[in-house]
Amino acid sequence: MSEFEKNVFMKKIIITIIAALTLFASQGCARVRNDKTGKIEKTEAVAAAQTAPLVALINEYKSCDGFEVVQLGRFGTSVVKSLIKAAAKSEVDEDIRDTFRIISGIKRFAVVEFDGCSSDVRNGFISKVENILGSSELLMEVKDDDDQLKMYGITSSDGSTVSNFVLYNPSDNTLICLFGTISMDHIARMME
Repeated sequence: MSEFEKNVFMKKIIITIIAALTLFASQGCARVRNDKTGKIEKTEAVAAAQTAPLVALINEYKSCDGFEVVQLGRFGTSVVKSLIKAAAKSEVDEDIRDTFRIISGIKRFAVVEFDGCSSDVRNGFISKVENILGSSELLMEVKDDDDQLKMYGITSSDGSTVSNFVLYNPSDNTLICLFGTISMDHIARMME
């Protein structure tokens, strides 16, 4: 894949994420009911419980031939956010500022492409991903002929944020995980 194709691919992913988040933000999906108060809320423990299996699975498969994995933990993500923040301060481009506002709550991320591996390894990974995500709330699913894109996450009780956003495209052998919180207000401002 050429550098131009990679840039176009990443732009498509970002646009898809923004459009999807805008569409389902007000739906209030994937909320958790507090057993003591009966109130619906999102907790850090629930978010962490959903993050751990995906991170473990990615780490299990990242050394397999044909897997392309980019992961940034808290430190790497904070460095990237610092660079974007510096660019946002020095640039007059409002898109850079909006991008920083949107990603400011992301603590770590992972991008996995697994189309270059053997079919046995790919099928095993797909099976495990679908098993993990099967217990999560599906926020949105987009189907176009044989292409399928599934989006998972946790929305806050008031619909103002989405946490642990996962884009999964089994037909393109792609998994994108954004661990942290994304503000819907910032996305709405960027869409104006």
